[in-house]
Amino acid sequence: MKKIKVLLRDFRSVVKNGEVVNFNIGTTAHGPGEVAMLEKYLPECEIRAWASAPLSAPLRRMMDRRFPGVRIVSGSLENSPEVAEAVNWCDLLLTGPGTGIPVTADVNAFTRLSAKPYGAAGIGYPPADLAKIPPAAFLFFRDTDAVAAAERDGLSVPTGFVPDGAFAFDAADETGAEQFMARHGLEQDRFVCCLPRYRRTPSWEFCPGKIARQEWIDYNRSMVRQDMTPLVEAACRVVRKKRWKVLLAPETEPAVRLCRNELYAMFPADVKPQIVVPENFWEADLALGVYRRSRGLFGTEMHSQVMAVGSGIPAMVCRTKEFGTKSRMWDDLGLGEWLFDFDLADDRQRFPEVVMKMFTQEDSTRRLVKHAGEILHERFVFFADFLRRQYAGHNSEVLK
Repeated sequence: MKKIKVLLRDFRSVVKNGEVVNFNIGTTAHGPGEVAMLEKYLPECEIRAWASAPLSAPLRRMMDRRFPGVRIVSGSLENSPEVAEAVNWCDLLLTGPGTGIPVTADVNAFTRLSAKPYGAAGIGYPPADLAKIPPAAFLFFRDTDAVAAAERDGLSVPTGFVPDGAFAFDAADETGAEQFMARHGLEQDRFVCCLPRYRRTPSWEFCPGKIARQEWIDYNRSMVRQDMTPLVEAACRVVRKKRWKVLLAPETEPAVRLCRNELYAMFPADVKPQIVVPENFWEADLALGVYRRSRGLFGTEMHSQVMAVGSGIPAMVCRTKEFGTKSRMWDDLGLGEWLFDFDLADDRQRFPEVVMKMFTQEDSTRRLVKHAGEILHERFVFFADFLRRQYAGHNSEVLK
């Protein structure tokens, strides 16, 4: 069987000083997760990754350690010879995962300068993006609400449910995780992870070109106590009843300040000694290594929980209206009882009790995580089979 040559457009989020950097471990996990998924479920494929810029040293180390055979090219098709060569080489341009297709300029250049197909997998439904780019060969969405929206709009391409590739992210930094735990006094299976977030991630603090709006800053401040109080109550119950520690884990760089200042200050004096606050932000591979050694995760983030469930670790998601439809993935994976809407007072009130249930009713917890893993496996098999049917016999064409 002919190998399928896939060019994966990823590593696109934040470029600082000419390098792609980690600002959000969930975003960082998208691309390596997609590579891991393709390697496992479509082993006959060859993969190259197309990044916005050269990777930072930590990201490069992670990729070299986990995917030494994956070549990474960077820049734009119109000004990078190595990208042009990769386009000549590939059978297919694959974009995603993510909220939509934010690399519309590269997709447009790809379709303008080559005669090859492109598609997206593990994305949210992006009607604004779709209006800016040529028709795709396929669009597979990360939740069933997005699939339904696409079908209502009558998209004339194959669509379906394929979860976010970050579920398959497996590039854990095991050595770094052991060192992190020793440094912070954490013991295997005797701690949980709590993930807070601002309603609007203050990316303007760290991302070039982002502009702060005072109403967003004020809104974030106004919602901290409402959103954090259920997390604090749940963490207090874990400390007092299970005698475990609680790691305040930042998924984004701005969340370090939220963990260290606002959230930590909300804990009572008897619990504070068991609350662990990291000294700085971390890379996605280190985070996964630590998550795998925990009893589980809960919080107002999404992709740390995605990474955890993909590794068989239980995790609860506390969504707000800022999430869009991505939290629907928890329902789609049979984890609906671990999905809370923190815009609803009843959900905030019952949350701490359900957290304790997750950590005490271990047989039920294992069944839920196992079932989610089975659904992930089935959907990734579906996607690999689709690519195999469509592209195993595809003949490469050179640039126009």
